Amino acid sequence: MLRDICRYVQGTYHIFLFYSRYLSVLHEIHDCLPTLAGMETLQAANLSNAPVSWSRKIDSEKVKAYNAALQELKNKLRSITGAGPDFSSFVLPTVVLIRCAAIAACLLVGWRTALLVSCLQFIVAPYSFAVATLHIFTNLVELVMHYTIHATVLWIAAASNLSSPHAMPFTPGFAMLFLAVDQLLNLAVYLKYNVRLPFTALLKHVIYGFLNTKTVTALLLLALCDSPRKLDLSVWVMTGILTWYAGPWLQSRFYRLSGLPSFSVLFYHQHRIAHLPGVYPCAHKFHHFYAETTAFDAHIYGSGLPEEFWWIVVEVLLWNQFGFMPYTLNARVLYDTLCNKFGHTRFKDGHGINHHADHHKYSNVNYGSEFGIPFEMVMLTNSDNSSYDIKVHGCDVVQAHGFRVPAARLQRTEDAKTITLSCHSLTLVPRSS
Repeated sequence: MLRDICRYVQGTYHIFLFYSRYLSVLHEIHDCLPTLAGMETLQAANLSNAPVSWSRKIDSEKVKAYNAALQELKNKLRSITGAGPDFSSFVLPTVVLIRCAAIAACLLVGWRTALLVSCLQFIVAPYSFAVATLHIFTNLVELVMHYTIHATVLWIAAASNLSSPHAMPFTPGFAMLFLAVDQLLNLAVYLKYNVRLPFTALLKHVIYGFLNTKTVTALLLLALCDSPRKLDLSVWVMTGILTWYAGPWLQSRFYRLSGLPSFSVLFYHQHRIAHLPGVYPCAHKFHHFYAETTAFDAHIYGSGLPEEFWWIVVEVLLWNQFGFMPYTLNARVLYDTLCNKFGHTRFKDGHGINHHADHHKYSNVNYGSEFGIPFEMVMLTNSDNSSYDIKVHGCDVVQAHGFRVPAARLQRTEDAKTITLSCHSLTLVPRSS
């Protein structure tokens, strides 16, 4: 037992070492490239004229160095901890049991006991500590932004002696209502957009998706019930409005001051690590239990049950001890949660590029969002690394503006020292011709 613990501690050390050493390498590569969102805006704005073609050259040594180091880490982890604990027969049932025990402890004893029970996951799935830590670090700027805005709103309300007569306590009834509405939204998205699954397959997604993505919400909301505090609805509204309109500006300043790369880089780096041998069954495989994905499998971000540990700790502590509204309940974050239901949908009738749905299908491609496709093509982790037709919001740019072919195509070429990513204009053919 002690020997196994030492091995996982050693493996965790190598994970953090790789993460810290190669984050800046990814940052340098990413900064050389446009995002797909920016390219789509350019394309959509210039449909009346031929879009401007461009190319970017990237030092292939940086890409090779990152991929080689990742492969070295894979081999090292295999030699230290092998394939890790067995997922289906041990990790999955035991971690789910721990989560259920934490919820029961929260209802019967209190939130502190529930958090202590939740810590047992690190014994059952040791690498979940590294994955959960990197997961919350990925969203550190978003967390800081939320709590900065919320603290500012609270200060203004207190200084102005303003208080709303409308305040909401957290109760088990609210938790049940919140989860019920979420499930109805999942069903609506599935019925409207998702390719049809056999009923038994859909039922599995509903049940398993709830265990994996909604028990974290259940535990969080029930833990908040231990506090006598009430959420001032006017403060909730103002926090959401400021996050929506001032958040992007504030977020960019936080990234600049901290020296951290963008969320896209942090997410991609953490996501690659989450798929490593031995690491994968300890955390992220929960999110990949089925090869297909639906809105029922989505949360704020695509993650497995053990990856949410630090989110629960931070949000519960800051509300119960200091009265800071949970990040999960920020109106902008609730909107992002809704959007992620579409991100985990396989669209029917040819609508959508199904970028993340294909990540679930193939597992070893499409680690970032669809907006990071140029970056993924350079890193050789896109589902198609040779070429990609630019689309807008899941639709062909040209389909959205009365044409029937894509407006431009990304192409990747490589020689001994350089990777070239080019955007080539295509002829726009009216749909009626």
